[in-house]
Amino acid sequence: MKILERRFLITSFMMMVLLFPAIPFYDLSAEKPAASPIFGFHSYIDIDFDEEELSEPIPVDVPVAIGCTITYSTDIPENFLWFLPKGLRNLILYWRYIPIQTIHLDIEDIPEWANISFPQTNISIDIPTGNDTVRIENSLIFSLSNSAISDNPYTIKVKASCSRMGLLNGCEEIILVNFTPAWYPVLTIWVDNFTIKMKPGETMEIPIYVLNEGNGYTEVKAEIEEDYNTSILNASITPSSLQININEIGVFEIFLESSPSIRNYMATIPIEFTPYHISTGEKGLPYIIYIRVIIS
Repeated sequence: MKILERRFLITSFMMMVLLFPAIPFYDLSAEKPAASPIFGFHSYIDIDFDEEELSEPIPVDVPVAIGCTITYSTDIPENFLWFLPKGLRNLILYWRYIPIQTIHLDIEDIPEWANISFPQTNISIDIPTGNDTVRIENSLIFSLSNSAISDNPYTIKVKASCSRMGLLNGCEEIILVNFTPAWYPVLTIWVDNFTIKMKPGETMEIPIYVLNEGNGYTEVKAEIEEDYNTSILNASITPSSLQININEIGVFEIFLESSPSIRNYMATIPIEFTPYHISTGEKGLPYIIYIRVIIS
């Protein structure tokens, strides 16, 4: 009698294996499920980012990794079909002897000035049951060009998904990730001639052009590094600061006045231009140009 019962159980399970492929399941690629499953278990995916890191502006022209944790779980009971051999249990539950789930990661709405990616986009994991959870540590790599406008928040979509495996349905999780490019000051400074020839007692006003090639509205402060307001040569610059928009040119003027009693004199005047972020007051690295003045 026991032999007959055992054969009946084995035969019943084998029929289940053969019949389960005919049972309709959710089609994740469609907008609506093709049909409701008669019986099945669920997959769950969660995506978490380091909010503290994302709250800071993302530097440009350098790769930045933002920590990301992906968790995967199911509602398959831990003791489901516990009395069966593992291979037969897997065959009934997952339709394969060795079940390996794959978490696929994707990113949408990436700006054209950005390269944003995961080091791994397809991650193979064992399937947890009961209260077990698979935890995956990953990173989202941001590589922003200096054409990313600072202070403008942007949003991308991060998607994690897995496919159906037998009685275990797949799932998809989409979250919105907000980030802001950091300020990146770049100045190009020039004059028509870096060597100025003057006569004794002559005054001159020389324009200095400053092009804002950075990624944000910037205030530029100008000053002459050393004191050239002497009895031999008086030098000053106006205005002391300018607010210059992206890809626009600001014009400073250096005023020069030579002493009428001096001849055969030469001086090199260093002029420092320092960018400041208008919104935060953040200070960038200074740019220094040198103008040579010859009095003869």
